[in-house]
Amino acid sequence: RAPTLEQAVWIAMQTCDALAEIHARRVVHREIKPRNIIVSGPNMHVTLLDSGIARHENPEVDAFTKTGVFVGDLTYAAPE
Repeated sequence: RAPTLEQAVWIAMQTCDALAEIHARRVVHREIKPRNIIVSGPNMHVTLLDSGIARHENPEVDAFTKTGVFVGDLTYAAPE
């Protein structure tokens, strides 16, 4: 069953909060897509998966994934 508008907004707000927390730790999450957003329980608690497919915002820090290597789902990749 599809979520109501209120539920969808609540899910989006939690997803944004989770991303803000990840970004505050100077990590950029690369795999934001529906199957990586898990919603559970009566309060519709959101958990983001696959934050390991990420990179540090500082290029001087070793990347978790290497430049030139595609990781993830091609459907959600940028066209360039």
